[in-house]
Amino acid sequence: MQRIVRFLFRLSLSGLVVLFCVSRGGSQNGDSVDIESVVGKTAPLANTIIAGQPFVFEVQVRYALVSANNAYLQIAAEEYPKSAGGCKGDVHETNGQRGKMIPQGTGRASMTATWQGDHPVYAGGGYITLWFAYADSPQFHHLYAVFRGFTQYCYAFVPLPRQRID
Repeated sequence: MQRIVRFLFRLSLSGLVVLFCVSRGGSQNGDSVDIESVVGKTAPLANTIIAGQPFVFEVQVRYALVSANNAYLQIAAEEYPKSAGGCKGDVHETNGQRGKMIPQGTGRASMTATWQGDHPVYAGGGYITLWFAYADSPQFHHLYAVFRGFTQYCYAFVPLPRQRID
């Protein structure tokens, strides 16, 4: 199972659509990630984000890492098409990610995720949410856990309005 999860995760990182979802909160090994707050650094978070430039989310998380002495905690912006009707469904792609090393135990971390709004995957609009993963390194040779399903942090986006030239 772990080999399949690593394979699907690498496909996701390469930009292919992956039909895969792991719920938020805790994993079978006791690792967990929970969002405490999300703030828009590029602009205030609104019901709708306008594409056209990268959008930076500042996220405060509470984590528990028990499966390793330390891990690379990755945060990523996950993009869903408009047809999904929200941050749900099997069709989605990662669009912007970063992370940091954290020690075993519990703690809080401040992280940023940048959605590449100047190059959205779904040019006609859609939805953005956040997801997290624990891995051994930024290269993800070994993946410990993936956390998706933070649907309460779901933001609609629309294409940049075209300028009319008279």
